[in-house]
Amino acid sequence: MKSEEIILKFLLLFMQLYCIRVHNSHQYPSSMTNSYHKGI
Repeated sequence: MKSEEIILKFLLLFMQLYCIRVHNSHQYPSSMTNSYHKGI
């Protein structure tokens, strides 16, 4: 496996965890979290 693939997988995992955290905190507008969910 290439190092770039490992970095991309970590970025995807980080984005998913970040989206869950933002979605649970309800600090940001729902439209922002919805756009993040569509991106993944």
